[in-house]
Amino acid sequence: MAGNLDNVTVTHNEAAARFEMLIDGLPAVLTYRPFPDGIVYRVGNPAPAVYVARLAFSQTFDLGGGKVVNEGGPNELTDVRDRDVLAITVGRFSVVDVVDGNRYSNDATTEFFNWALFASGAFDYPADTRGYTWGVMGDLAKGWWSARGGIALEPYYANEARMDWRVQKSRGLMAEYEARYALRARPGACSLLLFWNTARMGSYEQVLANPALYDNDIVKTRADGRHKYGFALSLEQQLTSSMGAFMRLSWNDGHTESWAFTEIDRSLAVGLTQNGRPWRRPRNGTGGRFGPRFQGLRQFGTRLGAFLRFSSPTTGFKIKPGFSVRGWPEARGISNLIQRRITWNIRP
Repeated sequence: MAGNLDNVTVTHNEAAARFEMLIDGLPAVLTYRPFPDGIVYRVGNPAPAVYVARLAFSQTFDLGGGKVVNEGGPNELTDVRDRDVLAITVGRFSVVDVVDGNRYSNDATTEFFNWALFASGAFDYPADTRGYTWGVMGDLAKGWWSARGGIALEPYYANEARMDWRVQKSRGLMAEYEARYALRARPGACSLLLFWNTARMGSYEQVLANPALYDNDIVKTRADGRHKYGFALSLEQQLTSSMGAFMRLSWNDGHTESWAFTEIDRSLAVGLTQNGRPWRRPRNGTGGRFGPRFQGLRQFGTRLGAFLRFSSPTTGFKIKPGFSVRGWPEARGISNLIQRRITWNIRP
């Protein structure tokens, strides 16, 4: 299952450092539906900017269970490691590098672009404007199961770059359990993620109870110690050697202001992906979101006015059957214009 700490560490009880610098810029990205491209951030500034995306130190401890090959990639080094490992990462990263992974719907650069498909829509995960934070994460893999969790900083203001270092008042806690299995010799996995965020969020109940007092503006109700909690359930199943199915179901309590990801309190997505192996293009692929993809806001009708004082005036409720095509590498030229990635993996 994608999204674990193998993606950012090396093994054999060695330490690994990772530094990544990104250059991006796209103006006026404002919405509170799931934005259609996960590479684009709600920065709202047309000027390109250079910033550090990941700067982390990882230590992986081998725990036995036999040897497996760790395949190389943008966030990992090729190596041979024990099947069972404990990995600890400290520094700057994206929490979805570790938790909330799904083999078939996890990467906006190679799979589904939509924000509610590369991650669980209702998981308001700790992050700055571009999706990164500072924290400590752990990943324990043992045989057919894994347990992951950690603590990370929340932004000081909603969807802003400044992080709140007052950990006693602002933090994101998350814990995930994953079980792996085989169905008719085809691998599958199921994971359950629980999260509890604390930050200086606004209260929807407070502003809606007295709109005149707060000028119908949720920003005026912000206070330390507010919480948002919820869960994300993820399923993945290989159907053939070139096709897989997935489901993402997520929920949060919806009482407090959406703080770091996107304004969704309920989300359900079901889909299929097919790589290009049948037509001799195994690194290409297409994918479909079949059946419902549902995103909603708790108390949508009354909450909308308070929210629009802080976000853009677009429709935020959607129940829509449909089909989404996953991008081919040859068609991703626009992404290269939006984002240039420079990555170094360093191993002693």
